[in-house]
Amino acid sequence: MKNIFILSLLLNLSHNGFCQVNKYSLEIAPFLRYDKQSSFYSWETVTNGKNYVRHSGISYGLNLNVRRKVNAYSSVNLGAGFYKLRITNIDRTNDDNSADNRLIKFPSPLFIPFYTDNYSYNTLSGNIGYQLELKLFKKMPLLIGANGSALYTFSQRYNLTSNPEGSTKFKKQNSSMLGILVGFDLGTSYKHERWTIEPKFRIPLLTSIKTDSIFPNENGTDFRRQLFSGIGFGISFIYALKPKIK
Repeated sequence: MKNIFILSLLLNLSHNGFCQVNKYSLEIAPFLRYDKQSSFYSWETVTNGKNYVRHSGISYGLNLNVRRKVNAYSSVNLGAGFYKLRITNIDRTNDDNSADNRLIKFPSPLFIPFYTDNYSYNTLSGNIGYQLELKLFKKMPLLIGANGSALYTFSQRYNLTSNPEGSTKFKKQNSSMLGILVGFDLGTSYKHERWTIEPKFRIPLLTSIKTDSIFPNENGTDFRRQLFSGIGFGISFIYALKPKIK
């Protein structure tokens, strides 16, 4: 009996000592996001008085993260990605009229005003997040997550409403910090062997984007902040790595 007890103890220690439970997984997460950016007043020399500008757009991105389990019900992730911030709807109003464009400082020898009706920023993002899994339903757990991203822009594109000199596509390649995104997710998960799929709604909590010096009266250093600015949707494809054997 004593020998059987010792053998069982050794087998248990061997399993716990040499086999490590898998904690790491790789995540690929494409997403769409509608953002209503912070509204503001802009003074322009070609219009009478001040302009009130409202702008929004549907942006998209792709994140690549490493996820680590904290325990059976929660995990943290860290990674990087690509995010294209797009402004596709512009509403500019003043005392005289309204328009769907903004004045832009386009380099040209012609002494005429130039306008853009949509523009975008290509960015690299650094991401961090935390996720909690609640077993409210047997086959469909509820996922609640918090996440943050820092955006670094490396190229910009502006669509001109007209250009007598040629192309209406105006591109720049300035590199700088663009802003931060903070939000939370609500979703569920479906598991099959080592794969997990997580569809999620993305709710922006804080959007802080730097002003752009290509526009009049903007210095490229101040930030505009917006709370609860829109809604998004994404799908995470997660692949669990094999447990390590010591």
